[in-house]
Amino acid sequence: MVKAIIFDLDGVLIESEIYFLKAEIAIFNNHGMKLDEETAAKYLGLKIDAYIAAMEKIFNKKLDHKQLAREIEEMVHNVYQHKIPLVPNVAKILPKLAKTYKLVLATSREKYLAEIVMKRLNIAKYFPNGVYREHVSIGKPNPEVFLSAAKLVGVEPKDCVVVEDAQAGFEAGKAAGIYVIGRKAGYNKHQDFSAADATFTDFSKLPGIISSIK
Repeated sequence: MVKAIIFDLDGVLIESEIYFLKAEIAIFNNHGMKLDEETAAKYLGLKIDAYIAAMEKIFNKKLDHKQLAREIEEMVHNVYQHKIPLVPNVAKILPKLAKTYKLVLATSREKYLAEIVMKRLNIAKYFPNGVYREHVSIGKPNPEVFLSAAKLVGVEPKDCVVVEDAQAGFEAGKAAGIYVIGRKAGYNKHQDFSAADATFTDFSKLPGIISSIK
């Protein structure tokens, strides 16, 4: 029986990934790496350090992790404050889900960044509980973030659902023993959805999917 829903933030609740892809491509291009959208999209959902390490391996180039992380974090801060909208139908559906289930956030973003965008978009009230970057020692696809989220709201993993948009998140959810629902959109068409138990393109379909889980 589903008692709690664990939400990723970027690409699930907020329409951020396309902004991040474009900005990350620009940042890496400025450092002499011709990063394209398809390659960048394959690594969605990773923590910043892991993302930079992946690019380092792809381009066989030693990178200044601190400098790149600083540039990426500045970009994230800017778009969170000013640009990113909610995923369509999130504002309509979250109140309905909150009446029936415990909602908890599980994101690789720092808490202060997540709170900036959630407060601006008026969804922070639905997420009094959350696991953020500073609370996790190992990023997705390790299941730590989702196991911590389940523990935070006092619900067994088997009674939770994870809503994600990236392969690393799908795999983390399954490794945690949790039912995984993946959001499909144009930006993540190159992701492997095979680890997801169900998928949706319209957020308004989410309650029906969750209520049908046995």
